[in-house]
Amino acid sequence: MLGGWGTQLRAVAYDTAIPVPERIRRVLQPNLDLMLEHTTAPVLWELFALSQHEEFARKFAQTTYLDFRNVFVGMMAEVRPDLSSEQLMAHATLIVGMTEGLTVFIRPDDPAQLPVTYVREAIDQFVDGFLARLMFQAPAPGAG
Repeated sequence: MLGGWGTQLRAVAYDTAIPVPERIRRVLQPNLDLMLEHTTAPVLWELFALSQHEEFARKFAQTTYLDFRNVFVGMMAEVRPDLSSEQLMAHATLIVGMTEGLTVFIRPDDPAQLPVTYVREAIDQFVDGFLARLMFQAPAPGAG
């Protein structure tokens, strides 16, 4: 099901030859693919539910999501090295929370499911807008 997802994700995220916005897109888009798979989507729901009352599942979810957020922290630190690790983690948490929250609305069997093309476009637009704003607020080189 998830196979080498984490390894593939890191290979993209840490490839500094690719601009940060494109790397973030290349991490988020396959994540959407996982949510759309008939075999993966139910497992995500089960993990969320199980982690509410089973310690092993809670630790697995916490560790996995911390690892996933740290991938974004690393990429955003390249754009904004002036931000603290806590600030970067706040941004990463927002990105992961928003994308993982799609599991509520993007169900393979949902008759009201949005066209995936529009969701992919929205993800790309979010990345562009989010990073543009993040970079816009960056202090000028040599300032500080």
